[in-house]
Amino acid sequence: MARTASRGSGLPMPAEWASLTVEKQLEDEDSTLSLYRHALDVRRRHPAFRGDALDWYGAPAGCFAFRRRGGGLVCALNTSASPISLPPGELLLSSAPLVDGKLPPDAAAWLV
Repeated sequence: MARTASRGSGLPMPAEWASLTVEKQLEDEDSTLSLYRHALDVRRRHPAFRGDALDWYGAPAGCFAFRRRGGGLVCALNTSASPISLPPGELLLSSAPLVDGKLPPDAAAWLV
């Protein structure tokens, strides 16, 4: 297995991890790093994230959803094998692109 040195740590890094570096992910709007940075920014700025309590929200089998009390944020997580319809509301962020307006499997969405 070919290895390249990682920046900073001086430890070897497998060549197939090259696309996972901060430098590469900063350039990719669809990267995990970009998703997390965007999510943190939305969380910090949007009033829907206020409040400490939550209530479970109705969701299809294999899915979870909750609403934050006080802010109105709805978080939906699709753990099923099929795309699901989102609860009503304005989409703030999703961890994967919607498929025909539905949340794909293994994805989460935040709505207000």
